[in-house]
Amino acid sequence: AAPPPPPPAQVGPSPAPPPLSAREESRPRNDNPRTTAAGFDPEALERGAKALREFNNSIHAKKAFELLRKQEESRQAEEAARKAEFQALQAQHETERQRVIYDEQKKLVQQQAQTK
Repeated sequence: AAPPPPPPAQVGPSPAPPPLSAREESRPRNDNPRTTAAGFDPEALERGAKALREFNNSIHAKKAFELLRKQEESRQAEEAARKAEFQALQAQHETERQRVIYDEQKKLVQQQAQTK
């Protein structure tokens, strides 16, 4: 006879994590380290505000803002052109679909006429 199989490996819950202090237990878990427990990181906003103040005090601020505005206008014009191109393609596909439907209906009418 064959020897008995070895006992199955212990399967169960992983060992418990170390106990938390009372203060750690009361704080909500933060899965996103860039935010505070409240869900917002004010440091990034403060850095952005400081950079904006420095930018506004720059002698080139007006030129830079004008350049950014022109870049945004260009981007919006490109998006409008892409949208128009997409709409034209949609219209072309719809026209082709209608043509195919018409051709199929025409063939069906011809076949019905031949069978009479």
